[in-house]
Amino acid sequence: MTAANEGLVYEEFVPVPMRDGTLLAASVTRPAGAGPFPTVLTRTPYDRTNQRANGEAWARAGYAFVRQDVRGRFDSQGEFWPFRDDPADGFDTIEWLAAQPWCDGRIGTTGASHVGTVQYLAAPTRPPHLVAAIPEFAPASVYDRWWYHGGAFRLGFNLAWIALLAQDNLRHFPARMAELNAAREQLWVTPERMRSLEPMPFFREWTPRDLSLVDGVFGNDWIARFMEHREYGEFWRPVDFTAQHAEMETPMLHIGGWHDTFCQGTVDSYVGMRAHARTAEARAAQRLIMGPWRHVNWGERGVGELDFGEGLLEVSPFETRRRWFDRWLRGDAAAGGNEPPVLIFVMGENRWRAEEEWPLARAEAVPFYLLPDGALGTRPPVHERALTFRYDPNHPVPTIGGCEWVNFPCGPFDQRVLDSRPDVLRFQTAPLDEDVEVTGQVFAHLLVSSSAPDTDLTAKLIDVHTDGRAFNVCDGIARVRHRRSREHPALLARGERDEVVVDLWSTSNLFRRGHRIRLDVSSSNFPRFAPNANTTAPAYSAPLGREERAVAENTVHLGGERGSRIVLPVVARRR
Repeated sequence: MTAANEGLVYEEFVPVPMRDGTLLAASVTRPAGAGPFPTVLTRTPYDRTNQRANGEAWARAGYAFVRQDVRGRFDSQGEFWPFRDDPADGFDTIEWLAAQPWCDGRIGTTGASHVGTVQYLAAPTRPPHLVAAIPEFAPASVYDRWWYHGGAFRLGFNLAWIALLAQDNLRHFPARMAELNAAREQLWVTPERMRSLEPMPFFREWTPRDLSLVDGVFGNDWIARFMEHREYGEFWRPVDFTAQHAEMETPMLHIGGWHDTFCQGTVDSYVGMRAHARTAEARAAQRLIMGPWRHVNWGERGVGELDFGEGLLEVSPFETRRRWFDRWLRGDAAAGGNEPPVLIFVMGENRWRAEEEWPLARAEAVPFYLLPDGALGTRPPVHERALTFRYDPNHPVPTIGGCEWVNFPCGPFDQRVLDSRPDVLRFQTAPLDEDVEVTGQVFAHLLVSSSAPDTDLTAKLIDVHTDGRAFNVCDGIARVRHRRSREHPALLARGERDEVVVDLWSTSNLFRRGHRIRLDVSSSNFPRFAPNANTTAPAYSAPLGREERAVAENTVHLGGERGSRIVLPVVARRR
C-alpha cells in the first residue's frame, strides 16, 4: 500500500524476499519525487509500525527510511530464533534495497539494543551497499554481555526480555495475553518497590525453562537451548562479535551509556573495531559516544536519582545520527569528519569531553586496597587479615539501580538502604583532599576462599557525597567456577584461596573533593542476577528458585600488594 502526505510517500507491507524465499515485511517512508535517496534501515523484533514518526523525521531530512520486522516477528514470515538468521537476512535486505529505484545505493543502518545487535551481525557479511552504521546501546557478545555477566545468569533482564517478545506471539490469544500481562506487572519494578526491598517472589520462581506462559509460544526451543549452554563455546561463537571485528569494514558510530545494561559491549565494539577492522580506513572511521545514560534514554538529562544538567542535552540524538549519515551517505565532509574519535561525558563534573583514544593512555592504574578496618587506601595492609560474611541464596542482596534494563529502575540510586545488611563488606576512603577522576575500565581483584565449591562475588564502586548519599557508579559480578575460564569451569576446593577478578565495566566519574570513594563487596545482586546456589550442581540444573541451595561462608583475604584491591584508572586533572 502506497500513500502520500505532506510531501512524503508511505509504503506499508512491502515484502522483501530473502535467499530462501521467506518474505520479511517492511515499511518505507521517503520524500516525494523520483529520488533516488540515500536510505536508512532499521531491523527490529519489536514491531516496525512503532517507527512511523522516526521515518517521517528521516524523510524530511532527505532520506528514505525503511523499518523491517525481523524474521518470524509481527508481519514477517519464517521462524524467529534470536540472532541466528540476521547475518544473511541483513545482507539480503540491504542488497534488495539498493536495487530499488528510489534508493541511490548508499545505505546506513541504525537502531538500539536488539536493533543495534543485528547491525553487528550483518557487518561481517560485508554487503556491498552498506556504507555506514549507528549501533546504539548494544552488546559485543550475546553470551557475556547479554545472557550472562561474569558467568552469572542475568535473571531480571532476560525474563523481562522474553516476556516482551512473547507479547507478539500471544496477541491473538486474549486469555493467555492477559495472563502474560499480569506476569509482566511483576517484572516491571517501580522505584518505590525497589527501595522497599520487597523480596520479589515472582523473580524467585519464574523461569523460562518451565513456565507455561511462554512454553511453546515461540514455536521452537530457543529459550531452552540458551539455558542449556552455560559455558562459552561453539553455540555462542556466532553471536560473539568481538571475534568478528576483523571481518567488518563499516564506518560505525558506537553509542552507549555508563549506566546502560550493555555499557561495556559498546566500548568493546569500538575498541575492537578501532584495532582490528578489516581495512585501515575502517579502523580510522570508528567513533564512540558514551553518556551517563541508562538503556536507551539518550535525550534525557535525568538518570536514576541524579540530574546531569542541561549540558548533557548538547548531544542531540537525531542531529548526531543525521550528521553521521550526512558524512558517509552524502559525502558531506563538513558533517563531523574531523572530530576526535571519542566523546565521553564525565559524570560528577557533568560535562562532555573529546578524546583521541580509548582507553586513555594517560590514565594510571591505581590500586586501592581493602583494609581490615573498612578503609580503602593506596597502601596495602602490612599484616594479612581476613573478613568473612555469610551468603544465603534464599536472602540475596537486593538490586538497587545499576546497569539494568527498562523493566527495572536503573542508573545511580542512593545505596544507603542496604547499609544494615551484614552480608555486604564496605570499604571507603577518607574524604578526598582533591578531585579524583576515574575514567576507564574498573576491575576488583579479590583474594577469596569459601566453604562452598562455587559461589559469586560482587563488587560495586560508589561515590559517597558530602551529605552522605551514596550513588553507585559501576558494578559487576563473577561466578567463582568461571574465575579462570569461560569455557572450562573449575570448582573451588574447601579452604583454597584464589583470586577472583570482578569486571565492573567502564565508567567516567569525577569523585569531587570532600567525597569518598567506596567499594561494596558481597555475593549477590538480586533480581539483576540469579543467586548462586553454592553447590556442585551445574548452574540452573533445576528451575530457578527451586534448586538445592546451601549457605556459604565467604572470606575475603587482605594484605600484601597482591591482596584484595580495586584498580581504578585515575586520570590526572589539569591544574
